[in-house]
Amino acid sequence: MLRHISPPKQKDLATIWTSSEYQKILDGLKGKQVSLGFKSSFNANDGSLTVTEVLPDSPAESVLELHDRILKINSNELKGMSLHELNALLEGDEGSKVTLTVNRGLDILDLTIKLEKFETENIVVTKLADSIAVVQIKRFTTDIPQNLKDALIKLKKENFGRLILDLRNNQGGLFMEALKTAELFLPENHVLLRTYDRKKELQNYVSANREPLEFETVILVNEMTASSAEILATSLQDHNKALIVGTSTFGKGVFETTYTTENGFRVKFITGTMYSPKGRSWQNKGILPDFFVKQDNKILS
Repeated sequence: MLRHISPPKQKDLATIWTSSEYQKILDGLKGKQVSLGFKSSFNANDGSLTVTEVLPDSPAESVLELHDRILKINSNELKGMSLHELNALLEGDEGSKVTLTVNRGLDILDLTIKLEKFETENIVVTKLADSIAVVQIKRFTTDIPQNLKDALIKLKKENFGRLILDLRNNQGGLFMEALKTAELFLPENHVLLRTYDRKKELQNYVSANREPLEFETVILVNEMTASSAEILATSLQDHNKALIVGTSTFGKGVFETTYTTENGFRVKFITGTMYSPKGRSWQNKGILPDFFVKQDNKILS
């Protein structure tokens, strides 16, 4: 059935998950994940992974270091592997173990890490000079709107008036949480987003916020800024509440509905399109920045 609904050339038209696979997705949207807890970039030429970030409170935190080069995973050479194959080696059930052969300086180490469930840090606040604060939002999970509101109120009390929202590499998350986040900045009766579904019904999402937060705001984006992150960016851009800096975004301007089958599988179909408050679609073309700045993704990762 899915082959007809989502043909090979358009694989994203539909997605199917087992019950356990879908539970991992739900955990991720609640700010939890089962993983080793690090990010890396892959060098296809020599078949190595370079550690670019070790997540706080993760299994990898006390084991791996920034710039470690991973040469093997469970004794498997990495050269010639696809990213899908690499991810498969690094994933598994909670409690399972993965052994990494790591080059650190002049040493070659075999390090074993257990896959565990841990809370992910999806908001990172960095205070700069001249009343500027950088807030990185990594993903839109259930706690993002409230945690962001708390962080911004605290910054206001500390006299920070200029804000950089970093949405680079944010690939989305929960639809409603993105709308609630945009609502923090927009006063009541301002349109946050417009949607049009398969039933040809138009819906306008409108702010009910009587006390919006006021900052001079810049939003950083790149080609990996997608979906829910694009909702926030285009909503603030259309109302002149933020300037967008970076490259064109990913261009996912559709939304999906997930259904449960009789055997417990979950199936997700595209059921509508999204438009900015001014009625602009960003599907397949992305959101154009106000100021174009070419970026090196290896540095951003």
